[in-house]
Amino acid sequence: MTYSTDALFRSAYQTAKHHIIPFIEKVKPIRPGMHILDIGCGEGGVLKAFAEKECNGIGIDLMEKRIKDARQILKDEPRLHFKAVNVYDFTPEEKFDIIILKDAIEHIPEKTRLLRRLKDLLQPDGIIWLGFPPFPMPLGGHQQIIPNNKLLRFLPYYHLLPTAIYRKVLEMGGVSPRIIELLLEIKELGLSIEDFHRFARQAGYRIAAAQHFFLNPSYQYRFGLPTLRSFFPFNKIPYLRNFYTMGVYYIIQPKS
Repeated sequence: MTYSTDALFRSAYQTAKHHIIPFIEKVKPIRPGMHILDIGCGEGGVLKAFAEKECNGIGIDLMEKRIKDARQILKDEPRLHFKAVNVYDFTPEEKFDIIILKDAIEHIPEKTRLLRRLKDLLQPDGIIWLGFPPFPMPLGGHQQIIPNNKLLRFLPYYHLLPTAIYRKVLEMGGVSPRIIELLLEIKELGLSIEDFHRFARQAGYRIAAAQHFFLNPSYQYRFGLPTLRSFFPFNKIPYLRNFYTMGVYYIIQPKS
């Protein structure tokens, strides 16, 4: 399933405005003039919501086209700037009050290294907000990006097959080699809830807030589905919770 640039922007904007920002403000009130960094910013929808709070934002992404789209869509937002750059090559003039990784960390290798790098970009009292789909959840392989096979696009859990079998299923389903390689990369880098806790701990962070969802808030704007939060005991069952949790929100802070 593919989405238009406008649909991606609107989904990210609405999710940030109605879900991400309220979640963050439970831990850290958002004030005018704050500096926000969005890693994997896409079309800039998340930063648009922060600009409405009079924050200054920088969005970075490896995809040049998405950065060009963000600049075009938000050309009238002087508080926002966008750069096509790797986070390890990014040298900002200011440190950030809040760093955002929305549906990004699961695509980035060496996650402990990444989280350690982000400490260099944070203000002393800064926080990191992260949202991602646990890989074992029904569509955690991102198979919904398959453009030409509705069965494989919405078939749950088959991304958990051994890699060789998974590849064969995709090939037999007529999926293009480019999409297959992308899906296999997602499989290799996929992140579980327990993995995230371990990476955060290894990088020297504490978890300041967490929320798990049976239905991810972004589904409201993509598919018209209601947001459905997970609750005790379902959000506390190690490993098993990954299979029915469609999204997670976390706020982490460096340990003192």
